[in-house]
Amino acid sequence: MSSINYIMPAVPKAAWEGHVETRTGTTPPKAAEPSELDKLRDSVGSKFKAFAAVMGAASAPLPQTGDGSKILPEDKPSVIKGVEGALRDMSHLGIENIQTLL
Repeated sequence: MSSINYIMPAVPKAAWEGHVETRTGTTPPKAAEPSELDKLRDSVGSKFKAFAAVMGAASAPLPQTGDGSKILPEDKPSVIKGVEGALRDMSHLGIENIQTLL
């Protein structure tokens, strides 16, 4: 058998690497400019968002932490927790209704 020295041509690493753009035709249309109504809506909308942020900050409780961080609201007010605790204690004592207390 004879040995033939055949040199393989360089193969591109990716299929698109050796690609040349050959498409012809019209270019795709550009996106339409926003209308005057869209511009007005954006400018007014941003002002309403800023106003809503100010109103939300004004209605939030003042921080009492000393470092200015926000206070997380309590799950239940302390008064409700106290009443619930008293009712639980009364049920453990065997008080089932108001007549038992009188």
